[in-house]
Amino acid sequence: MYNRTKIVRVHTRELQNPANLKTFLTLGFTHIRRVICLNRFPTIGTLSEVSYFPLEGSVPINSPQGRRLIGKMAYI
Repeated sequence: MYNRTKIVRVHTRELQNPANLKTFLTLGFTHIRRVICLNRFPTIGTLSEVSYFPLEGSVPINSPQGRRLIGKMAYI
């Protein structure tokens, strides 16, 4: 899973699995931010970006805000 920009878009439902979350953290992804889109994904979570470095509007994955974002379902 190599990405030259070091940003990956993923649904938060995938990050709710502890094994997947640990894989992203092991690869060096430390920050997460929600991607605002008009599509609703109530069963698969919110669309988000995980990155190696802080971006505008991102929070650390291990922070309370990051955990809240991962646990939130996509009800806009």
